[in-house]
Amino acid sequence: MPPTDGSHTLVPVFDMPKRSTRAEITRTFLDNVDLPPRVRGPLLSALRDLHDYDGGVNLPVVETPVQGSKTDGIGSLIQLRIVQEREYDDSSSSTSIRIAGVDFFGKRHIGTIEQALHTVLSRQGRDEDASLHGTSQEVTVTCQRDDALINGTSFQLGLGGLVLSRLVSREMKRVRVRMTHGVGITGGLSPDGAATQVDSHTLDTKVEAAFFSPLRTLAVPYGQESAAAEMLHRLQARFPNRDLHVVGVRSLPDILDRRRLTQRTEISRVQHATSQARANWGVLAGVALVSALIAVLAYVLLPPQDQTPVRGRYSGSVLTVENRAGQVIEEVEVGSGIVRKVRAQRRARPHAFPQTSGEHGVGFVWAARDSSGGEVIRSRPIGTDQQQWEIPVAPQVQFPQKPFANEPTYGVEDIYAANTDGEPGDEIYALFCHSPYFPALLVEIDAQTGDILQAYVHPGHLTARIRHVDLDGNNQPELVTGGYSNAFDGPVVIALNAEDFNGHGPVTAAYTPAETVPAQHYKYLLLPSSPVQRVAGKTNRLVRSTRILEDGVRVQVEDGTWGEDGLVSEIELFVRFDSQLNPVSVVPNSQHERLAQELVAEGRLDAVPGPQAFRTYLNEIKYWDGTSWKHAPSDGMHVEESN
Repeated sequence: MPPTDGSHTLVPVFDMPKRSTRAEITRTFLDNVDLPPRVRGPLLSALRDLHDYDGGVNLPVVETPVQGSKTDGIGSLIQLRIVQEREYDDSSSSTSIRIAGVDFFGKRHIGTIEQALHTVLSRQGRDEDASLHGTSQEVTVTCQRDDALINGTSFQLGLGGLVLSRLVSREMKRVRVRMTHGVGITGGLSPDGAATQVDSHTLDTKVEAAFFSPLRTLAVPYGQESAAAEMLHRLQARFPNRDLHVVGVRSLPDILDRRRLTQRTEISRVQHATSQARANWGVLAGVALVSALIAVLAYVLLPPQDQTPVRGRYSGSVLTVENRAGQVIEEVEVGSGIVRKVRAQRRARPHAFPQTSGEHGVGFVWAARDSSGGEVIRSRPIGTDQQQWEIPVAPQVQFPQKPFANEPTYGVEDIYAANTDGEPGDEIYALFCHSPYFPALLVEIDAQTGDILQAYVHPGHLTARIRHVDLDGNNQPELVTGGYSNAFDGPVVIALNAEDFNGHGPVTAAYTPAETVPAQHYKYLLLPSSPVQRVAGKTNRLVRSTRILEDGVRVQVEDGTWGEDGLVSEIELFVRFDSQLNPVSVVPNSQHERLAQELVAEGRLDAVPGPQAFRTYLNEIKYWDGTSWKHAPSDGMHVEESN
């Protein structure tokens, strides 16, 4: 039975795999909670709104119970978005900000936000704010809940940050500023723009509301991080797989300076010029007409553009394919969900341009969402509109002891094309990762028909892009990837014979898939925890990437995450192997060193790990021999300083 807290139920929906996405958390929540239809429908709609929320802000609030109720207020989230901004006439020459469309707030508190924005934007010394000085701006805000009526002042910091980011983004020439996805903000404002603390009696409820939501970061006023973190630790003690970061904010400008709270995107000069031309279309109409005629003549008279693809760019819901000159040669709809994950670096590169033996020479293979919401892989020759094949990403893999992982809800992590057999035309490989649980599959796809030729089942997630290299010098390349093993709870590096990798990876009894035999591995490595990770107990350990070197392979290992002063950084190790995948060296990154120094200062670690500690780390790397684990030889290993 789920635990209870006070008068309402807390559902342990976060006992789920590490590194779960917002959509995965939502799906798990709805799958584990028995709700009546009249509640489930509106809740699903609200959560979907939160996933798709772009450029808005989330506010944890405490909903006041019905008068006479014996229960405390219930925590929930509301989302705000700016739907319009414009200049208005004001007789004064000073900066003036007016916020409209805010009937859902106590209006007496809106004036404080307007005054704080006036103060911040009037200050000298901030280049991006200077162009707003002396202007009169009005922004209109909307709320996704029609019934919202928010009292108190804890909405001021979030709403003020949203308005400030929009106004600054509007005035900066080629930089766009917006609130980051999955951020919640609570706090009041003083007239000078400083963050003021919220009522301590409601802070725990707001942290709880953020915790049991898809949010990834919660910003609180500076000085209340410890109280918020204390509540967060109590919740994480019950649901250790839920990851929420608490950030302290001193003022409105501080929101813009925090990379976890706002994102800055620089647009190209061409895009900026186009935007300016659109704003002044009347003056430039004649020039545009002449330019269009010249473009038509150039298109007719000049030779055809280069049709060789070199890169793909993801934006909105579209994948755009460009040649070396940056000219667009293909545009396909892939779905906004895939685009967001690629841009957030939660997916490697779900497209490829294989060399083919057909008349067109180059193919185009990509992942997309179909009309049902599932993912598919499509293929067609570059320069044509004729689709060659389409396959659903829904492998049927059954785990008798893990029935929750049997639903075929997979996404495409990576698509890779390479000539691994020496015959004309590239082979196509792809990584499929189950959402939100496991397994991951490495598959080979027939370039002509889309048939699955081989499938390797891994009891976890594969997060490193596929690479190919001839490790043993026999002219038969191996495929190299990596990720995390649920079966053995650690980062793994995998090398497989490209011609024969059918089967499953090393498993325990609980993670053994049905009707699948063990695969043959060139090498399968299980990486240990670092000395710092063992003490700090950090989560999110996995192999992030692999890089092929002239004399071996370098592996980037995420050894956890660490927050300092509201910022979260990855603790990383860079492990180098020779061509036989024997360990050669390890290099910790600077965040790893800084965390070690902090642990020493706290008395939790005797000393910052040195060469001997990391030599022990290399000695603890395990290799699967087909039936059991063994350790690597220690000859030739050395440890380098942090980078």
